[in-house]
Formats: sequence, C-alpha cells, structure tokens
Amino acid sequence: VLQGPPGPTSDRGTLTVTSPFGSPGTVILRWEGTIAAPMAQEIGRAIDAFKSSRRRFVLVLNTGGGSVAEGERVIALLQKIRASHQFDTAVERGARCGSMCVPIYLQGQSRFGARSSAWLFHEITRPSTNFGKHTRVEGSYMRLIEKYWIPAGVSKTWVDRMLQLADERQEGNTPCHSIADGPNTITRPLENRTKRN
Repeated sequence: VLQGPPGPTSDRGTLTVTSPFGSPGTVILRWEGTIAAPMAQEIGRAIDAFKSSRRRFVLVLNTGGGSVAEGERVIALLQKIRASHQFDTAVERGARCGSMCVPIYLQGQSRFGARSSAWLFHEITRPSTNFGKHTRVEGSYMRLIEKYWIPAGVSKTWVDRMLQLADERQEGNTPCHSIADGPNTITRPLENRTKRN
C-alpha cells in the first residue's frame, strides 16, 4: 500500500494505492477529499510506478469537488493512461462525487457507481465579496460539459434538463440522485446489497 503524506489541513485530499491480491494485474487508486494540488502529481507518480507491470487502473473517488484547473490536470493524465491501459472509475456505497469529480469520473472506460452514492451537479462558482456567497462563472460549466461529458456518451438531452434544473435553484444544485440516474453516466451500477455466498 502506498499512501501520500497527510495534508496540513483536513481539506487536503489523500491518495491510497493498492494492488489487490486477487487481481494481480490491477491497481486501485483511491482519492478521498478535495480535488486540489497535488492530486494530479500524486496520481501521475502512482501510474508511472505501475504502468509497466499492470494492465488495469481503477480510480475510486470520494470527493465533493474542488479546483477545476487541478481536475483538468488529472483528466489529462487519465486520458493518456487510458490510451494504453484499461482505465475504470468507481464511486462506492455511501461515497460522494460532486462538482469537478464528475468530469474526472466520466474518464472511466467502465464507470462503476453505487445506487447509494451521492452526486452533485452545479455551475462553476467562485467566492464573492458577499460573505458566504458565491458567484457563477458564466459559460464555464458548458465548456466542461462539451469537453468531457458529451464525448463520454452522456445524453445531451439529459444534460440540458440538468442545466435547466440547476438554473432554477438558487445555488445551482440539482438533486443528488440526478447524475446517478443520468443516461450513460454510470455504466456499471453497484447495487446496495451484497449477495451472501
């Protein structure tokens, strides 16, 4: 197990890397926490360490989102490794995938998602001068949708409906279940129950 050093604050995400005993060709990259530097650097280092000896990577996400710029750096790495290896993504039971997590998640060739996971879709915002308020960065989320969502096969009709729902809400948030139910967002649903042997 390789694990990045703990961050200086609880907001910093952490990467844990494992190679499951039962799947010797697979490497599990588990990211917990905010999407922020050095996420891309840590994932890139882990991929470099295993890409010559493993054929499959799975990125397991549990994050409410974070930096668009760092998220796009992560996506660039994932697209590169996806060209030569099997690359899948997962959001497990009780985990969350919000905001910038979703375009990262969509990079998976197979996208595993638990029905009991929580999802958040909203416009990109930045802190405002009003305490506790955020302002939209107009047009920025459409750029991400056109660049990452549509090429991943997510229905344009569904995206338009989610944008309309987000626009009708004060904070631009849609119901958490909406992304999980979106056409071709999750390609491999994980049920809430595990069958006993």
